[in-house]
Amino acid sequence: MPEPTPVWMVHLMQGMTPQEVAGTLRLEDEVVAFESDASGDRFTLRLDELTRVKRLRASPVLLIRWARDGTPRQTAFYFAPPPPLEPQPRTVAQDLSPVSPLGALARPTKRRHRRRNSIYLSTAAGELKPTLVAWASALQDQMTASRGRGEPQA
Repeated sequence: MPEPTPVWMVHLMQGMTPQEVAGTLRLEDEVVAFESDASGDRFTLRLDELTRVKRLRASPVLLIRWARDGTPRQTAFYFAPPPPLEPQPRTVAQDLSPVSPLGALARPTKRRHRRRNSIYLSTAAGELKPTLVAWASALQDQMTASRGRGEPQA
């Protein structure tokens, strides 16, 4: 069973801006538990609610698909701090700085921002791969064992 691990939880829901919450992920008897560092709130998923556990390649992210009350949902657990989704707005100091020899190429674009984020995530993934593999395989094993005991599937 994997050790309790510091992670950032992000619920992925259509139409909503994802918000990350820092906390600790634990695998307990029959549940995956996340406890927020800031508020102490606890979010749990029963093993019979899990439909799929996937380690996203080249990133420090464990994606869990689950269903509750017949509604399919997804939650991502980042094992490294998630990068900002949108480029940061330019500051007045940046606007007043001398023109770069690169001109427009020096301005942050969405494409450049995504590229920086993917480089950051792939770098972090290399260091955290053993932890991610341990979590993914432990959850897969627990899901299989849970279903083998005759518990209802979600």
